[in-house]
Amino acid sequence: MALGSGAAGCGGGGTGDTDAGVDASSSGDAGRQDASATDVGAADTGGADGGASDLGQGDAGGEDGGALTDGGAQADGGSGTDAGGVTDAGTDAGDPDLGMPGEVTTYLLRFDERDCLPPTCGGFFVQAVNQEMTLCADGLLSAQCYVAELDWAPSGLRMVDQTRAVSASGGFLVDARMERRRFGNAGVLGVLAVEGAWIAEWGARIEPPSLLPFHALARTPLLCLIDPCFNIRVDTLNTADGENVSGLSLSMVGAQAADVLRGQAALEAGTLRATGAITTDTVPGPGGLGETYHATQFYVPLPFTSR
Repeated sequence: MALGSGAAGCGGGGTGDTDAGVDASSSGDAGRQDASATDVGAADTGGADGGASDLGQGDAGGEDGGALTDGGAQADGGSGTDAGGVTDAGTDAGDPDLGMPGEVTTYLLRFDERDCLPPTCGGFFVQAVNQEMTLCADGLLSAQCYVAELDWAPSGLRMVDQTRAVSASGGFLVDARMERRRFGNAGVLGVLAVEGAWIAEWGARIEPPSLLPFHALARTPLLCLIDPCFNIRVDTLNTADGENVSGLSLSMVGAQAADVLRGQAALEAGTLRATGAITTDTVPGPGGLGETYHATQFYVPLPFTSR
């Protein structure tokens, strides 16, 4: 079913690993996730498989991305950061924000590996998830945008967490504001002022541009007398869409049991993020058939205690 406004309530049961809790022991092969399609747990380019909304993402549109030179012409951009693209939370290589309007938005990122000098290379390509186009620092819309650096100061994250984010094997998401800053003779470039970060250190890496739907998941306080209990909220990031489901499965991700437990804890804390799809359960409970969110990748917030 497509993600939309859904009513919370009590209704039918789940399959083996898909009741209101999470199967912390099951794990599937991670596989390589293509940016344009997934298996049963994720949306394809033409619509939603099993119930997740596909919000359609444009092609990369080249690796040109949101950099603006002094004269106002668009230019390939980069970063004045180190090889990992990390700047200290108290250090900003660019001048203060030049007035780029930017709401807090959830972005999917990948490191810029082009071979040219920073700050016009070496930053990040970013995509506002679940949006057909992303607003870049030059005011133009593109499938993905280039930013010269990540400003971690608003997040309060330590350098160790910043490094952990940009090096996460399964990729990472940030909540951030797009800003415009001047980098000397390089001109005006985009910067993401990061307010929070979510990482995946398991499963297949997902990078922009991506057609996959991304969601925030949280356990609600709804109490039910019979199963299934629709007490898991699934909100589509960067949109007003959402609905309730009765179960969550992380078994398709390929994460270790300890990481699945970490994802389960994030669900209970209301901080889990994931990409996946909703399917109707095949085995009814006393109240009828439930619906389960099958994640193909999930992200947990920083900071968290290392294993």
